Amino acid sequence: MKAVCFDFDDVLIDGNTLLKAADLFGHHFETLKTEIRFLLENHDPPRLYKTAVNFVAKGKGLPYTALERMIDTCVPMKGAEKTLRELKRRGYKVFVASTTDKGLIDRFLRKTGFSAYVDKVYGSKLGTANGLLTGLVRSDMLKTEKMSLVKKLAVHGIKRHNIVYVGDGITDIPIMKNVGTAILFCPNIATKTEAFADRELSMKEKRGELFLIEKKDLSEILPLL
Repeated sequence: MKAVCFDFDDVLIDGNTLLKAADLFGHHFETLKTEIRFLLENHDPPRLYKTAVNFVAKGKGLPYTALERMIDTCVPMKGAEKTLRELKRRGYKVFVASTTDKGLIDRFLRKTGFSAYVDKVYGSKLGTANGLLTGLVRSDMLKTEKMSLVKKLAVHGIKRHNIVYVGDGITDIPIMKNVGTAILFCPNIATKTEAFADRELSMKEKRGELFLIEKKDLSEILPLL
């Protein structure tokens, strides 16, 4: 059994939910955006986790519905529907793995009709009480840099070498090293530089297990599978 697993931000959607959410946090958002942009371009796992926790804490008291309204403004990446539909036609299992709140991802998938093509979503869980954010978050996707994904998919009978991971960011590099095929989708300069300087990923590229797509159209992954 083969699976394709997608990152959410800047892959399934054309945009980044962290940066969008930062706008909701009032006067904190400029500082938050600076920190988020740093993490999007620098691989620093401890700092990533700490920043994410601090980020969520600043949203304490914000209505969860504000985030739902934010996710409703997100648009699919070009070629996303065509790609998901074709993958299901070919018999692939399709998953989403993200540090974004699972409830928000599920909402986006329902809104776009993509839920018909996605088998399961692995995401974070924002704490809420009476409809307001508590400032807490649970996320093994964040703690393990998505490495727990391999074990989760094994439960579905999917072996590591049969997993294709599609991601765009520097924080996707660890999981890309640990799946059968990795596809870098429109990465920024920092991500591209680190990925192709990495010995393990360099070897994957030589074996035809790592691909780079620079055109902002998700259907570009189809000929590679």
